Amino acid sequence: MSTLGFNKKKEEVIAVFDVGSASVGGMIIKTCPESKPEVITNARIPIDFLLDVNFEAFWRCARNSLKKVIAELLKDSPRGVDKIFCTFSSPWFISQTRIIKVKREKSFEITDDFLKKLIDNEIKIFESQWQSKNHHSLAGGAANKCELVEYDVMKVFLNGYHTLKPIGKNTKTLEAYIYISLGIKAINEEIREIILKNFGKEKVVFHTLPIVSFSILEEIIKPEDGYIFIDIGGEVSDISLVRRGVLEETVSFSKGANTLIRHVAVRFKTFVNNALSLVERFKNKHMNVSDSKKMSLLIDKAKNDWCSFLRESLSEVSGGKSLPQDLFLMSNGDIGREFVECAKDDFFSRFTILGKTFNVKQILSGSLEHYFLFKKSFKKKKDLFLMMEFLFVLKSYE
Repeated sequence: MSTLGFNKKKEEVIAVFDVGSASVGGMIIKTCPESKPEVITNARIPIDFLLDVNFEAFWRCARNSLKKVIAELLKDSPRGVDKIFCTFSSPWFISQTRIIKVKREKSFEITDDFLKKLIDNEIKIFESQWQSKNHHSLAGGAANKCELVEYDVMKVFLNGYHTLKPIGKNTKTLEAYIYISLGIKAINEEIREIILKNFGKEKVVFHTLPIVSFSILEEIIKPEDGYIFIDIGGEVSDISLVRRGVLEETVSFSKGANTLIRHVAVRFKTFVNNALSLVERFKNKHMNVSDSKKMSLLIDKAKNDWCSFLRESLSEVSGGKSLPQDLFLMSNGDIGREFVECAKDDFFSRFTILGKTFNVKQILSGSLEHYFLFKKSFKKKKDLFLMMEFLFVLKSYE
């Protein structure tokens, strides 16, 4: 990832937050001239959840976790920050890659204003789609007003040729791939208010995980045939398809790590908060034989449920075309990683370019931690998602 560089001209303290469906995380990093960024502290707090998912209650739990994360960060870094960034995972946004195509008989110039008008039109179309139908099963409908989170011009072709800097050039045809994400305005405003109240800054810059992971994975792996990226959250799993250096599509399904927790809570007749402890006891082989058998069956059932949704989603995202062979999986917790084996099933060979099972690789914190320095007193778990999100910030804003 040499293209990222660490050539900040001045020292800055940056706060990065991650709001997902299983937990909320936060990290404080100090950038230094001619040195790797130093992680001062990070924190991650699980989002409490109930057996029945209610979006409003779910958001209240996520908001409480955000407040707890901020309190933890301020213990180790009380002096304030210079910049603040926040990345959403599902279900806090929806995204779409839109393709802009323009063809004219006479050559025309690509200007900033011309391209911006085209993009604004695509954003309006996407916003109207949000308002006209339910934008996410967890969100309980589209009654909440949407807000643009971000857009990214991933690739531009002029006269059929990939062009890195299209502005100022003349062409007869334009083809541009634009990633657009929308969030729930009321929730975004609450997050801004909570963060800014504690850090005293004027702005929080929002991003979404698909474009963040795409941007960083493109730097790390660069496979010629593209790849599939899966983020397993608590309530939702996101699948992103990358081909030809473009994030073509992202689809979600409402099965995540919490699927297993709910199965355990019901079968063992306990509270959901105790279910995770039971899973850990099973993994550590601290369960009696009878309970171990029950737990093993529950894990298999959760994996099969998740795999069934994965099959449907991959059928949808493939669009009838062969999928890349490489599949990268990210999960903030051991339970999500239980689902890795599902993706190696022979069933999926029908989707891939080579007709073989996916080449499944997990992305772990060790893949990124060597890009950072950690404060000598740092004793917490190194957070993969937050490290990736900060590297995206470093790449995008240097």
